[in-house]
Amino acid sequence: MLSLTAALAGAIFLQSASENQSENIEAAAYEAIALTQQLFVVMGSCEAVLPPEAVTAIHEKLADQSDPQAAALLRTSYEAGKSSPKAATQTLETCSQDMQTVLVEIQALAAKLSLKTN
Repeated sequence: MLSLTAALAGAIFLQSASENQSENIEAAAYEAIALTQQLFVVMGSCEAVLPPEAVTAIHEKLADQSDPQAAALLRTSYEAGKSSPKAATQTLETCSQDMQTVLVEIQALAAKLSLKTN
């Protein structure tokens, strides 16, 4: 999931070659960040129903980030999801649906950026 965000950031960087598209680049970057935060909110809200290995992997990924600011932002998003009212009602099925919804949005953004850079 973080590698997909890195791919989006790469696509945004490639798109930056044209100065006329700077507003689009900025909007796409904010959208990529917002979607990544949204994914971490969902993962946090699902912590209680996820297998322990998955929770450990998420925490290891957060600890292993090279950008402390990004890691803090994602940790805050994760904790917001974990303490949200929705966390008390999540099931594996609803978690899967929620994650899939965000991933589809991330893929749509990646596709949109791909079309603009080709």
